[in-house]
Amino acid sequence: MPTYKPTKGELLELRLARLLFAEGAFVRRSVDLRAEFGTDFTVTDLDVLSVRFNADLSMHRSIGECKSGVARSAANPDLAATSSGPDDRGR
Repeated sequence: MPTYKPTKGELLELRLARLLFAEGAFVRRSVDLRAEFGTDFTVTDLDVLSVRFNADLSMHRSIGECKSGVARSAANPDLAATSSGPDDRGR
């Protein structure tokens, strides 16, 4: 029976997902963002998407982008970056 060996990028995504989950977030990997303009097509994909609820029930969303491989200008080729968008609470 052949076994599946995850790629370096998938392992990096899993590491980031485990970290966010350990911090209390609801996490999904490989989320496709789709749009429909006559035909359905994928706009982009999110490597890691996390949603966290604070004590006051406000929601905090984060997007993680994971890169692995050889980068020309990077000293360490493995990279995981997270970003969060503007605050939706209307302040």
